[in-house]
Amino acid sequence: MWQLEQIQDDKIQMKYKESLEKIKDEKEYRQFIIQEMTDSLPHFFENWELMFKRAQVANKEISQFVQKYPRIFYKTKKLGIVTHSHFITCMTAKGFKHDGIADGIVLKNFQIARINIE
Repeated sequence: MWQLEQIQDDKIQMKYKESLEKIKDEKEYRQFIIQEMTDSLPHFFENWELMFKRAQVANKEISQFVQKYPRIFYKTKKLGIVTHSHFITCMTAKGFKHDGIADGIVLKNFQIARINIE
């Protein structure tokens, strides 16, 4: 359920709050999400602007983690992040346009890339 909690839009969170409170288990949650994603087609469940905002929150949390636990990164200065390619694009973007991300790294499936998170 954390996926919906991380969406950076209060209206969307309120829309799902009541439904999520009724969900009893992981299977029911998966069915709920699949149906919501299907209903949103041909669009993404989360638009570029909201994904960009969520990615900025993730970047901030990663930076705070690195600052809090510097010994983990002392030798390698590396951190592995596994996520969807669109999210990496948003994490590395400096901004967005209403029809998509203005810049940012565009990855193919299973591609590995070095990125800097500030």
